[in-house]
Amino acid sequence: VPVPTGPPRLPPLGATSPAYGRIVAQPGEIRVLSLPYESIVHRVLVSTGEQIAAGAPLVEMDASQGARLQLHEAQAISSAADEALKQVQEEYQQRLAVKTQLQQAQHAAQAAQLRLSTLEKQGVGETRTEKARASGIVTRIAVQAGQLVAAGSPLIDVAIGDRIEAQLGIEPEDVPYVHDGDSIELTPVHLDPGKPVVGHVRLVTRQVTP
Repeated sequence: VPVPTGPPRLPPLGATSPAYGRIVAQPGEIRVLSLPYESIVHRVLVSTGEQIAAGAPLVEMDASQGARLQLHEAQAISSAADEALKQVQEEYQQRLAVKTQLQQAQHAAQAAQLRLSTLEKQGVGETRTEKARASGIVTRIAVQAGQLVAAGSPLIDVAIGDRIEAQLGIEPEDVPYVHDGDSIELTPVHLDPGKPVVGHVRLVTRQVTP
């Protein structure tokens, strides 16, 4: 019986190692919702883990009493600065005031009007429904109905929907065999696996979890 012969050849060998983890947002792809003034939460309109579209309502807020007081003070200061400017303008036309006094009054009126318009543009004095600026997944809700929130405090975190990745944990002895760029297949744990999602290793860290 003829038997074909040839030089020995070693094909590439591969190894499979299971890893488990969770889906997280890519670094820098979390959008944090906050307001620049002290406010009170009326209603939270989403839940953690919910997938939302751009423009979806997230939370209903209202300015606190302190923020409303700042608005009323800004209105009063702006009105008084306008009246003072008119008086200085009349005195300047009658040569009873110098140009420096007129410039100071103009500057004071402009500064007062700028502070007032800033508060009004921020929505102080009206109930606001904050909306999502991009589609994604709600990853954290830091407030609840009735809560007083300081200016700039985070309200809701949204992970951008198309910029997520899997954070997986492997056994320490497998770390030397995993490299950046290696292929990886992802399948859900508690659902019908179906066709796995194929990805690549972006980064291998050296952090050991308990």
